[in-house]
Amino acid sequence: DQDADYRGWDLFQSGRKLAVHLIDTWPTNGIKVSTESDVLAPGQWQHVLVTYDGSRKPQGIHIYVNGAKQSVKVEKDTLKPEATMRTETPTRIGQRSGDQIFEDGSLQDVRIYGRVINDKEIADIVGTGTLSLLLATVDEPALKTNKALFEHYLLKVDPDFVALVAKVDALNSESAAIKARSPITHVQKERMDMSPATNILLRGHYDTLGDKVAAETPEALHAFPEGAPRNRLGLAQWLVDPANPLTARVTVNRFWQEIFGRGLVPTSEDFGVMGTPPSHPQLLDWLALEFQSNGWNVKEFFKLMLMSATYRQSATVTAEKIEKDRDNAWLSRGPRFRMDAEMIRDYALATSGLLSAQMLYGLPVALFATSVAAASLPEMSRSTPSELAATSLLADGFSLFPQPVIRPMAAARTINNLALPCSTTPQPVMNIR
Repeated sequence: DQDADYRGWDLFQSGRKLAVHLIDTWPTNGIKVSTESDVLAPGQWQHVLVTYDGSRKPQGIHIYVNGAKQSVKVEKDTLKPEATMRTETPTRIGQRSGDQIFEDGSLQDVRIYGRVINDKEIADIVGTGTLSLLLATVDEPALKTNKALFEHYLLKVDPDFVALVAKVDALNSESAAIKARSPITHVQKERMDMSPATNILLRGHYDTLGDKVAAETPEALHAFPEGAPRNRLGLAQWLVDPANPLTARVTVNRFWQEIFGRGLVPTSEDFGVMGTPPSHPQLLDWLALEFQSNGWNVKEFFKLMLMSATYRQSATVTAEKIEKDRDNAWLSRGPRFRMDAEMIRDYALATSGLLSAQMLYGLPVALFATSVAAASLPEMSRSTPSELAATSLLADGFSLFPQPVIRPMAAARTINNLALPCSTTPQPVMNIR
């Protein structure tokens, strides 16, 4: 609409270039996108198509000539969020509302679609002529298998197809929105065009290279699985191979320690020559084989331990048991030890009705901060005890319970059954977001 500061939209010819305008008030509130090069060829019929996704951004406009997407440049990008292109001027073909007219050219088969046309559909549209020409020149048997007529039937006649297309477009838009608000996770991928290899560094000097060696497992241990790929996947298969007793033994020992407070191998972080030998080696072997044979089923393994007579026996301590089995290495009584910091957190959440059984990783809950610390507790705080303790907000809360050391690497968790002094009992102040 030239009389209303050019409000509206158009496909505009400027010499041998094409331009698209989306205007509320020109030039302070509008978009103009034009082709970078001359795309119109004099004396030839050309198919021109423009798509717009409704985003109010220049990036949402694309111009196609004969089915090929053209490089465009943004000449104006001032369209405001509250802008409107509605006008009383009717849609005109070949001119604007005033004296600006398309001259020295011809138009045929003008179409306006109510949705964004994808690249495949554009190629199909360009590759077919008008239906009237098609019906006039093609015999009746060929019409039954004609792709252009079939596409026309789907898009114009079949309501189910149109509804399905709209549903697919909505799902694609939802998927794009999810990807746009999600962080990018970088994932390493094995290179298939080369084998990983390195050189022995003579006397540890990085600039003194020795023999070239390839990745391999120790010869003293079991052989690499036959047919396994020589990469990280193959290494994972080697680790859980039935011929490897170490993975299952270490895993079940840590599970045993979590339930009984002490592993069958007390040094759960060290199964080597510097570690403590197992108190019940046959039991450890049987548990490892049971865990493997049941498909590494963690839930079933914990059920096995919790229903055992060893776990269900009384935790009562007598003078004789203290004398003969002070550390309960021979399992003369049931387990009795302080819960970990994470268990205290989960029990508090469960008791208060705040613990969710769904693993949706939702909004965090911070527990057991002092009244002073709770006043300054950030809303974005996580419920992970070690992270909160690192900020000194829970220095007299979760840090009193067993948890991994934050700064250095912790190979094993300290477990004890000492009673807490009453003076250090934390106050249950919650900050729920």
